[in-house]
Amino acid sequence: MRLSLRRQFLFLRGYAITSSLILVVLAAAAFRQASQKTGEITVERVNVVDADGTLRMVLAGKDRMHPCHGRHHHRPAPSCRRHALLQ
Repeated sequence: MRLSLRRQFLFLRGYAITSSLILVVLAAAAFRQASQKTGEITVERVNVVDADGTLRMVLAGKDRMHPCHGRHHHRPAPSCRRHALLQ
């Protein structure tokens, strides 16, 4: 009986060490920043913003375009074609 209990203890200790090592390796791999090269992406809209969150540019079709803001007037998105250089 004593030998069986010792084997169970060794097995449990080995299992705990192995699972802890696997967890550490997976956590390190998850937080590692790897550069990926993407050949193609498909999106409906791309917002380009500054570090402070200011919207600088929108890449989208005319139905998903951000509303244009001129100097003294506001226009809805479909009439913004000349502002978006889509003439």
